[in-house]
Amino acid sequence: MRLASDTSNSETKLWGRVAEQFQHRNAKQVRERWKHYIDPSIRHDPWDQAEDELLIALQGIYGNKWADIANLIPGRTDNGVKNRYNTKIAKPRKVREAKAKLEVQQKVAMEAPVGLDGAGGAGEGNIDSGDCRDYHGLEALLRMEIPTTPRTRSQAQHTPAAGAV
Repeated sequence: MRLASDTSNSETKLWGRVAEQFQHRNAKQVRERWKHYIDPSIRHDPWDQAEDELLIALQGIYGNKWADIANLIPGRTDNGVKNRYNTKIAKPRKVREAKAKLEVQQKVAMEAPVGLDGAGGAGEGNIDSGDCRDYHGLEALLRMEIPTTPRTRSQAQHTPAAGAV
């Protein structure tokens, strides 16, 4: 813990001088190491439920201004706050939303009209016009939910430009 002892002696930290004592480290690296890991005011204990709730509320107010949020959560760094939000709060939320969206798509697909697979419906293997309308509407709905791949260069060359005659 040489860095901790070197920086604790002076109130104003001259990072260039401190970095001279470390081989292969510059002032910025030494300062960042202090700021994010070694500073004794940083808490390294696990986050509790109250801190998570505060983080969610503050992110709703401040957006992704992690330094501003970190100033309001004692002992947590801006980098720690950002990492906590992105890995433990935002990512699971996105996973839940994606699962819910998939469940809706599967439910809509399960409610497809009978007769599309050749069983039952308007005769053996026949699809009446009402079934077709429902099926095409379902197909359009599912296409909207699935991202399309970008066009290839060859497809773009064969497509006339907008406004070209």
